[in-house]
Amino acid sequence: MLKTYTKIAPEVIAQIKLPKWPVEVNRASVQTIADLALADGVLQDEVDVSELVP
Repeated sequence: MLKTYTKIAPEVIAQIKLPKWPVEVNRASVQTIADLALADGVLQDEVDVSELVP
């Protein structure tokens, strides 16, 4: 896919290690990020992640 959509040299593509993303969203981690964003003033209101993530 990388060589189809980028101009990265094939020898460089062969060395790239892409992360493996989990299939399911970790709601607890997302909620922690939302809580920290609220504490840091990035968000103005609390976020209930369970309303956003199925």
